[in-house]
Amino acid sequence: MKVLFGYIKSLAPYLLAVWVIVILVFSSIPKVPEIKFDTGKLEIKIDYILHFTEYFALAGLALLTFAKDITILRSPRVVLITVCLLFFAALDESHQLLIPGRSFNISDMISNFAGIFAGILVTLRLNRS
Repeated sequence: MKVLFGYIKSLAPYLLAVWVIVILVFSSIPKVPEIKFDTGKLEIKIDYILHFTEYFALAGLALLTFAKDITILRSPRVVLITVCLLFFAALDESHQLLIPGRSFNISDMISNFAGIFAGILVTLRLNRS
């Protein structure tokens, strides 16, 4: 596991750049159809799962790229990276107001934020292993 994590860490800057571009391209596509699963009691939008997943990966890649010592949650670098990611997520969701057929969705932003926090926690945990 440590070898795989080290390999991913060496590629992280390149993967991060590609991932940011992918996020910006997909969030700029007008009129994306909604995909929902109805379980009878609960309606689950796939969109929320996708938002969580894309920002989970973004957080992990950002930590691997910019944090020298990423074993401590309260390190100044981890805090700064977290704040920057939250700002990027909010900006990404807000820019959709300018895209025809898209809108600002607070639930999407909550999914983004949850993905960021989960990605940071998982990356910190994996780095300690």
